[in-house]
Amino acid sequence: MATPAATTRDHDRHHEEHHIGTVVALRPQSPGSLARRRPERAVYAVREVAELLDLSLTSTYQLLRLGEIPAKQLGSRWVIPKQAFHNWLNDTYSTTDNEE
Repeated sequence: MATPAATTRDHDRHHEEHHIGTVVALRPQSPGSLARRRPERAVYAVREVAELLDLSLTSTYQLLRLGEIPAKQLGSRWVIPKQAFHNWLNDTYSTTDNEE
């Protein structure tokens, strides 16, 4: 005969499996569910670029104003297109590597 503790564990395990199956059934992965996701942003904020380059915010703004980092000013806000930024970064490093 099963002990009360073993019976409780079996019941809990069955209960957990039941809920896991229910959650999966309620949250299917369908192509339609992807449409509800927030689209990936195409731009970085200045703070994100500063962090990526390990620069201060002030230095990053200076580089933006000088045109060193590819960016667009939208009113008073600067945005850095991700693809242009990564292309610039790759070109910067490949140019630096060739000069050594």
